[in-house]
Amino acid sequence: MATYAETLVNVRSWANRDSAVLTDALIKKFLTFAADKAYRTLRIPALETTLDFTVTSGDIVSSPSNFGTEVNMTVPSDLIQLIFIQKKGSGLVWNQKVDPRTFHDRFADKKDFDYYTRVGSTFILHGSVQLNDVLQVHYYRRLVAVDSTYKITPANYSAQTTALTTMTRRASGYSSPDATLAALGRTTLYFATGTTTAQIDALTASTPKAATESGYDVAAEMEPAFIENWLRDENEKILLYGALVEAFDYLEEEKLSAKYKANFEEEIIKLNQEEEKRASRGGNTSINFSGMGLI
Repeated sequence: MATYAETLVNVRSWANRDSAVLTDALIKKFLTFAADKAYRTLRIPALETTLDFTVTSGDIVSSPSNFGTEVNMTVPSDLIQLIFIQKKGSGLVWNQKVDPRTFHDRFADKKDFDYYTRVGSTFILHGSVQLNDVLQVHYYRRLVAVDSTYKITPANYSAQTTALTTMTRRASGYSSPDATLAALGRTTLYFATGTTTAQIDALTASTPKAATESGYDVAAEMEPAFIENWLRDENEKILLYGALVEAFDYLEEEKLSAKYKANFEEEIIKLNQEEEKRASRGGNTSINFSGMGLI
């Protein structure tokens, strides 16, 4: 598992260019571009997620009637590709997607009572939906940026466990915030009187406060950790090859750019093929097809 700093070093080492030619700022951009390109075609479980959406009165466009209910649902901001929408615990799945014009045309031919469309950043669902129903959107997502870090907050400190690192202690026992901490990406948390450095390191100290308060006078300088990112942590070759494509495009070295582009695309194809094989194992695969009245 590579850290973000190690990933920067790897790109520079493979490119065989020093910082005068490829600055850290450039390499960071190249890594971002590589991730953007990977999301276009990479379809693996690590990118799947499910979002629960509870229907409120403000989401309902029309009241229940013989013609069903229309509900607006905001498209998740990190969505790449929709897998399914269902009403939680009901067995109801929106299998039919129609174009917006057909959706709003009351007399247009629609196979199902429950169907949906997308208009801009909104899914519009028609069918058997009521107030307070929980709708589940399962989809492929973009991960957080490869250089995203946790905020230094009491909540993130409390969420930290031996399995999850959100921040590390940089110093202890100093009495006031350092004016340069913000520039370094570090901030101060204050702990209860009597809290020891050992307790802070072992994550057993009382919940910290973000600023000095009565009874909270043990200051610790904290440095944020990088948020987990599958592309960086579990399959850095995709990021590495993708960043090298961008680097050699920037350097106008077409042969090397083409070489790493082939490597980048091959890694994505292999991962997608591996997932297709895994998905077909463990049972008999069946596919449901509707001809929508076609012969």
